Amino acid sequence: MAGVPWTKFQDFYLRLGFLKVLVAALSPFRRSVTNDAVYQKLRVPLFKPAGTCPELAKRASAIDWYTPAEIAEGKPYILESLLVADNCPSWLYAVTTKTIYKILDWGHDVQFVGRGNQITERGLLLRTLLPKEAEEFFTSDGAGWNPFIISPLERLFFLFHLTEIDRVTVALIDLLADLDESEVLESADAAQLTCKALFGVLEDARSSLSPRYLPEFRTAYDLAKTIARELEMPVPGGSGSLALARSLPRAPKVIRRTGGLVKSGSHRKKPNKNADHQTIPRFEQLVDLGFLQKPSSESKEPTRERPPQRRWRYQPTQTCRLWAAAKKEAPSHGNWLWTGFAQTVVESLVPEQKPGARATMADAIRFFADAYDAVHRPVGHTPFDSVALHAMLRAAVEGYAIEIKTFHNLMLKVKKRNLLPDHVFFASGNDIDTMFINFRRGYRERLIKAETSLSEGVSA
Repeated sequence: MAGVPWTKFQDFYLRLGFLKVLVAALSPFRRSVTNDAVYQKLRVPLFKPAGTCPELAKRASAIDWYTPAEIAEGKPYILESLLVADNCPSWLYAVTTKTIYKILDWGHDVQFVGRGNQITERGLLLRTLLPKEAEEFFTSDGAGWNPFIISPLERLFFLFHLTEIDRVTVALIDLLADLDESEVLESADAAQLTCKALFGVLEDARSSLSPRYLPEFRTAYDLAKTIARELEMPVPGGSGSLALARSLPRAPKVIRRTGGLVKSGSHRKKPNKNADHQTIPRFEQLVDLGFLQKPSSESKEPTRERPPQRRWRYQPTQTCRLWAAAKKEAPSHGNWLWTGFAQTVVESLVPEQKPGARATMADAIRFFADAYDAVHRPVGHTPFDSVALHAMLRAAVEGYAIEIKTFHNLMLKVKKRNLLPDHVFFASGNDIDTMFINFRRGYRERLIKAETSLSEGVSA
């Protein structure tokens, strides 16, 4: 495995739309840029006063929780107005004008931004999924594009990427699927599920962990134990269950804060900062992805309460159960993301788009060629996995379950049989994550002509 399959989040990693704005702000040519330049570009559209766009302010008239002094300071901002105007499932965001740097930190943590603040390959892929209006967002009044609305295609992309870098997120979906859909989770309940999911992921990773990742494992395990202590939960197997952590370098000190009461509505007696940091972002992102919703309060008291979209309460949706059931039926040999993700998605998230017949090789060629045209590098070879992922996502949105492995088999057949020697060129290795491809003009027509040969022994 390529390391411990989890990502250390922070409790301000809330709205996935921030990541969309970030990749749209970065140069597609991978030019380096200073931190301050990124902050300024993000600040202009997101933190402009909503009053600068009367149309948007009118649509977001439900925002009535600011004092006259706060309104005089410019609140509400464009970003909050976008959340409210289009009735996004959650209106919570934790970034301020002074902490806008956290968006860039988030981009680095989830591998959309690399050294020198250059956009990464995965960040570029997300950028290709955004509409043309995204580029105009930074020079417009802010009403032309709402990054906080997650399209079906973007939803599948984020789900794939989060599953790849953070198995805790997908483990949470499985745990949520076991709950009754009428059950309402307070923040403390959500934290307990996150703690259980984190321990489960670490236990699964332990047997195949490479020695080079032991320090990373220990960091994650120590954090999981700290969260368990904060929540007064038992540590699975006891504190000494993972002997492999002995004699390793000490993990970075985790946050330990005590004292003080928490906000009303919580059942906790003291703050649980480590638990919050790992729980809140995952649950809020699952709200964006449709696996959770914000339930209305059942209180009948005459006092005015915050809208459900502004509360830290969660309720599983039917999507959790559908996803978990489809995932169990999907092929699980090898890397499930490459062999069973598409089937899981089509059976659970886009069943209304599912066509009557299975995808043919002609369908696979069409989606792969369209993907290459969308994501290929202008110079040199393009990573195969980027093209295959884009193709799989596009196909899934239309209801075709074509796995990354299927596109890989297609390219291997082209390479081994040398079917298109004048149009298709390869570099590096033969594995999904090491293969690079370069297509010349006319390749699509040649692939279509070779359909019969490609169909032999390859199931789409």
